[in-house]
Amino acid sequence: MSPVDPSPNLSLVSEPLSSSEEATAPISDSEKARSPEPKRRPLARTVPWVLLLVFLGLSVLLWQQFQRAEGLVTQVDSLKTSLLESERRLEIYVRRLDTVRMSVGDLAERVGDLKVLVEADPLQSASIPSAEPLEAAPRGED
Repeated sequence: MSPVDPSPNLSLVSEPLSSSEEATAPISDSEKARSPEPKRRPLARTVPWVLLLVFLGLSVLLWQQFQRAEGLVTQVDSLKTSLLESERRLEIYVRRLDTVRMSVGDLAERVGDLKVLVEADPLQSASIPSAEPLEAAPRGED
């Protein structure tokens, strides 16, 4: 037989329990039913607010991105207009440059012809074929 413990562990209800005793103390079914779990209630209240704040934040960011996109579209349109104007001016400049090149080419050819005439010996000018003589147009007798 086992010896009986002469000092039973009896405590008063009004004594405060230490934290280690609270953790090991059994909870009755009636106490479980009476005490609501406070940890779930605050979480259930904060989740919709957090989601609402996230939604509002994302809405503000989306609005800012749309504003930026509209600004960029306006800038692209302005740049396209500027590019078309620049292309038009460049085309005019190229045409003018081609005209100048043709004029310079004609002038260089004339200068070359004049250089040949200047360097030519005047005594040999008779041997150089000159421009064909103009034929006199026959005059009709009236």
